[in-house]
Amino acid sequence: CIGATVYWLSEATPRYSADVLIVIEPRPSSIVRVDQVVEEDVISDTAKVNTEVAVLESRGLAARVIEDLGLDQDPEFAPDAPPDRLLAKIVDSAAFQTVVTALESVRSSLISAAAGDLPAGEPVQTAQPPDARTLEERQLDALRSAAVEETEAQAVEQATLFDYFLQHLLIETEDQSRLVRISFTSTDPTKAARIANKVVDE
Repeated sequence: CIGATVYWLSEATPRYSADVLIVIEPRPSSIVRVDQVVEEDVISDTAKVNTEVAVLESRGLAARVIEDLGLDQDPEFAPDAPPDRLLAKIVDSAAFQTVVTALESVRSSLISAAAGDLPAGEPVQTAQPPDARTLEERQLDALRSAAVEETEAQAVEQATLFDYFLQHLLIETEDQSRLVRISFTSTDPTKAARIANKVVDE
């Protein structure tokens, strides 16, 4: 058990948390304070603190922080695509499919000419694909499909980025106070502090 623990500690990636403590200021009031008014102010302060917490945990604020700090280019938040994924994008591209179609047509023509199916001196006719649509229409459809797939992939990547960011962001309220603690965890202590401060600034 000790050996396994030592090995895990040596291989585990260290995590650093940066904390920022902010105060939600109360609204100034000129009303004479009586018991009922004080109770209403307490309820109002609680609602205001809860509203600020909801804003701090929102995806809109996370999007601004990610954009301002360029976290979508950070390997911790947006790791590079693996080689097999890049290869899949190339294979699925419209240009690649067009080249494959042209090569298949040339191959079919050469096979027909070598087998003697065509009379001497007659020009080689390229094999027509079973699809009745023109090449331009098929290319346009391929481009549309690629655009839709790229948009969906970007949406998934963005959602994954937001989820990762919010999982490492912790917003806590101090009991019976207007204090809010903002904590962010990262593999880099400087980055954790920069992100926590940026969340407060936004």
